[in-house]
Amino acid sequence: MPESVAPLIKIVLESYQLSEAGIHGVAHWARVLENGLRLAETTGTNVEIVKLFAVLHGSRRLNDGHDPEHGPRAAEFARALHNDVFHLSDHDFGLLHRACAGHTHERTHPDITIQTCWDADRLDLGRVGMQPHPSRLCTEIAKQVQTINWAHGRGSMGYVPEFVRDAWGAIAFDENPTRMILLQLRDKSTHQFVHPTGACDQSSRNQSKNATCRIARDWFSVFIATRCQPAKVMVAWSGCRIRPRT
Repeated sequence: MPESVAPLIKIVLESYQLSEAGIHGVAHWARVLENGLRLAETTGTNVEIVKLFAVLHGSRRLNDGHDPEHGPRAAEFARALHNDVFHLSDHDFGLLHRACAGHTHERTHPDITIQTCWDADRLDLGRVGMQPHPSRLCTEIAKQVQTINWAHGRGSMGYVPEFVRDAWGAIAFDENPTRMILLQLRDKSTHQFVHPTGACDQSSRNQSKNATCRIARDWFSVFIATRCQPAKVMVAWSGCRIRPRT
């Protein structure tokens, strides 16, 4: 099912301003998509809208920090692609447009499809060291402890669904140490998390620690442990506040 948005991914990445492997990049889109599909099993949401939202909602970001207008920009980008790159009925496109435009600043919405889209995004806050409170989510299924823990575990470990490589043809790492994003490049024999760059000399260790501090300041989260070893990087963090809007 994620394969259906592969052509859209390629078009989005042609003009994407940030790193594909950043905190708002391809792995985040993929986790939002899977979060949304999981929620849709209960909410009965239109999954085509969920998939398109997952790919488009952050596609017009200009930075990885405060960018409150990226949602409306994504909505207008979706309008430009509608009936060319993807096709929806006028009603369904209206829902997609509203979901993209409002996800940056609105708490909830009466429509269950829009609620599902926003919850799918908010459930991935683990990637920046935060976990949404149930009161900041829309759907009953998203508010369940099991759902929050499942999504948080994936986001906090930088899990990258296999279809990112296999179906989307996107990959997987950022050599810029100032981003220092963990992505799941698994060694299939040892099942260990492998550092994307493979670089672990003393300079890399220092750069990684400095980058971690910068990200912590940028995202109001505190990184409490960082270990760089020859084969892997392990990062643990703790969020200082709940930040439901991504």
